[in-house]
Amino acid sequence: MDSAPAVFILTLFFFGLVIAFIVLILNNGLKHLFGDKNSDRFLFYLIPQRLSQPDKRLLHQTFLFYRKMLPGKQKLFDSRVKKFMLEKKFAGREGFVITHEKKLLIAASAIRVTLGLRTYNFPSFHTIIVYPEKFYSGFSKAVVRGETNAAGVIVFSWKDFLFGISDANDNLNLGYHEFGHALFVERFRETLGMAFNNNYDAWNRLVYREQKLKEARIKETFRQYATSNKHEFFAVAVENFFERPERFRNDLPNLYKRMTQLLKQDPLAPVRRYDRKAS
Repeated sequence: MDSAPAVFILTLFFFGLVIAFIVLILNNGLKHLFGDKNSDRFLFYLIPQRLSQPDKRLLHQTFLFYRKMLPGKQKLFDSRVKKFMLEKKFAGREGFVITHEKKLLIAASAIRVTLGLRTYNFPSFHTIIVYPEKFYSGFSKAVVRGETNAAGVIVFSWKDFLFGISDANDNLNLGYHEFGHALFVERFRETLGMAFNNNYDAWNRLVYREQKLKEARIKETFRQYATSNKHEFFAVAVENFFERPERFRNDLPNLYKRMTQLLKQDPLAPVRRYDRKAS
């Protein structure tokens, strides 16, 4: 009887040594394959990350969807937001100062769009540029509020970005809109996997074969600007999906269903369906 606790302790000690040995071998192996810097980067993306309590409070105050998330889903969201913030380069223009809090809000908008996907970090995009307000685009040759460039840059007017997240139901969200454009680019770069490509193609066929552009225009589901071309239609559909999902589902149920299959999430689904472990 007296030996049982000793055996238990020795067993725990043995398994601790085994785990430590495996971690050591894995770490050395990664360094051998990728080098010190890249192995640390690999482990960083492998291990879930945590946001600080002030960061979590800001997200809680700003985003209704975040307040509704169960703890497991919040951990996943937090980890991906932090990784996005550290991976992307953020730059201000015309005297605009990039702060940690501004990065956090932009990253949260990005991860909201891709939370259901395995590849969530918009791999084709490396830089986020922010102007204080509307800016002249040399690419578009016009004054714009935001822009997504296939060269790997996403640009925001901060004034318009803030306006977009100030009302969760007004169908205007510059963050969702530009990250919707970025998803469109990722589809044609084939960076999100075969399942995403197939779901997008099915979504696209539904839009054109069943004339959903015309139906959306007639029902005024989306703002008129959305029906100008398929690029804008997709970006505005992403906005509507998160900002006015009930109207979207009621007016265009088949298209809405395709959107849930494409993004692997449903804003109208019961909260319990979202709870899973962070990765």
